[in-house]
Amino acid sequence: MKRIRLLICLVAPLWYVPPLASAHDFFLFPSGFLLNAGDSIKIFVHVSDTFPGIPQNWNPEQVVRFVHVTRFGMRDLTNIAPQDSPRAVAIVLRETGTHLFALSWKARLIELKPDLFTQYLQSEGLDNIIELRKQRGERDKPGRERYSRYVKTLVQVGNRAIDSVDRVLQQKIEIVPRQNPYKLAIGDSFVVVVLFNGKPLQNALVSGTYAGFTNKPDTYVQSVRTDNHGTAVFRLTNKGPWLVRVVHMVPLVNSPEADWESFWASLTFEVR
Repeated sequence: MKRIRLLICLVAPLWYVPPLASAHDFFLFPSGFLLNAGDSIKIFVHVSDTFPGIPQNWNPEQVVRFVHVTRFGMRDLTNIAPQDSPRAVAIVLRETGTHLFALSWKARLIELKPDLFTQYLQSEGLDNIIELRKQRGERDKPGRERYSRYVKTLVQVGNRAIDSVDRVLQQKIEIVPRQNPYKLAIGDSFVVVVLFNGKPLQNALVSGTYAGFTNKPDTYVQSVRTDNHGTAVFRLTNKGPWLVRVVHMVPLVNSPEADWESFWASLTFEVR
């Protein structure tokens, strides 16, 4: 399917979303999703418009917060040093169960030409920002944006899916699973809640895809709007790694460097 999203309505009615011109997904991708106790794992960052793409270097200077959550508690890994090339963080997973890793990445700035910025807003379903730019008479103005990333991955150690996957980690924006995907199978529904500033984010366009489907820019197998409780539901149609992602944007006031601020969240896991 060429540069198009197949929108499957599982929560709310949807409309066609044209392809994104310039943005890339940012997500965590481990060296393995299914492991045994005592195994070492490497956590990579990927910046790609395909899934899973290839790893980029882990930059410690960009890390705001990095945590590892198990049923035994939370460990702060913010200052862990990356290894090898491409650089990644290496961790030994000693406890059985489902492990959650969450990373907050520093904000960066970008400026896009008016037409590219509009295409980007359309692709991410940011109708409210398109309308606000129209009301302000800014449709022909470049898009000056500050953006930050908040990403998670879930890995399974051993066969027992004992977990804290629904733990809220106080990220600016976060995707919170309501089910453990390692307890699910092909054909099951997978429910997530999107939180912004700790509150449910309504009417956000959330997209999901699996490895092998998104091999061209900006293609997702499913996209759904969150309901009034910030909930989105996906159908797990294929085995292997999955990505769920969302973008939210707000206007900035009295900022000399940007007019808009966006917040990107993603979650990766594997369907067994």
